[in-house]
Amino acid sequence: MKHEIKKLNQLKHSDSFMQINYLRGFKYVDKAGEIVNSFFTGRVEPPYQMTGRELIIKESDTDTKTYRIAVNNVWGHYSSPDNLGNIETDFLKKESGILKILGVDEIVRIGWRNYFVYELQNVEEKNNILSKLSPIDDSEFLSIVFQIDVGELKCKFFIKGAEKRDEKKTPAIIFDIDCSMSFDIEPCSIADISGHIKKIRECLYSGDILHVINLVLSPKDKDKLI
Repeated sequence: MKHEIKKLNQLKHSDSFMQINYLRGFKYVDKAGEIVNSFFTGRVEPPYQMTGRELIIKESDTDTKTYRIAVNNVWGHYSSPDNLGNIETDFLKKESGILKILGVDEIVRIGWRNYFVYELQNVEEKNNILSKLSPIDDSEFLSIVFQIDVGELKCKFFIKGAEKRDEKKTPAIIFDIDCSMSFDIEPCSIADISGHIKKIRECLYSGDILHVINLVLSPKDKDKLI
């Protein structure tokens, strides 16, 4: 059976993580309470956990989105998201308010990590695909990690086999894709964040990412991946 996808949304999107790293974020120590206040819905206090170095907060107990604000980064976790565009819109709205409270304007890294799942009919299909990624014949494949450059982005792929937690224990392959850009020489400003996140979203939907995924699913030559 030929395994090939034409669009990223043919994969199940289980989790998404977006993170911005910054310098001089220690106003968090004084401003954590103000951030909590910004998450109130009317008179309802948001669920949160706070320490001297980080705050983990949600808008409600039933919310599938979780945010972490620390002295050097702000991070969002989205469970079973609808699409990348909705994540981008939500995170940009949240981070702009949070970074304004913290008075931060020196961004040193922007990263977006996503877990995509490709389900298969049976274990034999999964093993057949993954065995082609192993450098040693008749060995058990566990995982592989590699990185490609797409323009100014670094895209790291972590690939492993898995099975769903359902009655059928549906076999699957997880594509953990982490795309990021770093600003080592000159930090970027808050005003530039949205443009950079847009570049990452466009990269994730691009033919570059699909090409790698399809090479994994149906590699014609193992030397192309290893």
